[in-house]
Amino acid sequence: MHTYTERVKAVWQGWYEQDYSELRQEIKVSIAKHIEQLRNKNTNERLYGYSLYTCNGFPHFQAVSNTMEQFEALSDVDELGYYQYCPDEWALWEQYACFERVNDFTEALHRKFESMQAAYEDLDPEGEQAIDYEVERYWQDNVERLFNVSLAALTELKAERSFEFLSQDIEPVVLIWFSDASDWEFSMVKQSVETLNSSRCLAEFCLALES
Repeated sequence: MHTYTERVKAVWQGWYEQDYSELRQEIKVSIAKHIEQLRNKNTNERLYGYSLYTCNGFPHFQAVSNTMEQFEALSDVDELGYYQYCPDEWALWEQYACFERVNDFTEALHRKFESMQAAYEDLDPEGEQAIDYEVERYWQDNVERLFNVSLAALTELKAERSFEFLSQDIEPVVLIWFSDASDWEFSMVKQSVETLNSSRCLAEFCLALES
């Protein structure tokens, strides 16, 4: 008879062995297509910010950008740095259908994870309790995997000079944003800013968003 620990391992084995290389490539392709469409549709605008945008649980991918023209129109607004760096406040939300395939891929990954989570919660613990924080840990690990593969895709695109179109009139920024982020999610947001931008950008971002 298999022990409870062995049965838990068997439930999650497929998830632990999941290959995310195809998802990383799909994210890169989606972003590249989106940037092309974004620039073609906004030829007279000076773009300075680009963000992958999601929310709690990383259920989907979309992107948002902002322009110098939009930012300069807010010159008399208090907390200007917040509006500069917070994608919730940015202007360009059109997706141009670029993220449909990567969102289908992500939805399938979520369904797979949820089926494994359900099987895990249904296990007879044989006197051992499947504690809630273990379920939460698996959920957080799943979100962090999606974040990490997204950050890897953005890092590769940056190395390929895909974001050099961003205006240098102010500090440009590329990031991954969680809407209504928890402290844990916001720590991932900061990690993306640190990885993808200058130290000055990170300092200004933290000053604007953490104050």
